[in-house]
Amino acid sequence: MPDPREEPLLGAPVVGDVAYTILADKGVPDLLPKLAHKKPNELRMDDYFKWPSVGDHRQLLQNAIRKWLIDHPDCCGRIPVVRSTEPATWKFQMSEFDIVEAQGKFSRLRLGMNPEQVLKIAGNPDAIDRGG
Repeated sequence: MPDPREEPLLGAPVVGDVAYTILADKGVPDLLPKLAHKKPNELRMDDYFKWPSVGDHRQLLQNAIRKWLIDHPDCCGRIPVVRSTEPATWKFQMSEFDIVEAQGKFSRLRLGMNPEQVLKIAGNPDAIDRGG
């Protein structure tokens, strides 16, 4: 049974959350209270997970940290690297027709089916785990 005193599941931290903590150790001030319009003593620990995950808040926090780093180049021992373009993003390559077709096939799969029944519905896999 889960411990009822624990905080609700807030999701897994992302790389930026860890970087934010490391930058705080390097001297970057805690910018979240000002962005969240709260006093530092009003923030709860879960605010550090919840606030950035709403809307464009994570981008606002990233922009504030980037600006602070540019304004304080001596902070971390080297000049920050600022990209002139947006980072690369993944582009999903399946067509809408292929997605609908795959959803139709996978919706027919049921627990307890043997491998032959699954292969008959889903087709041969791209790769097979030979480990057993």
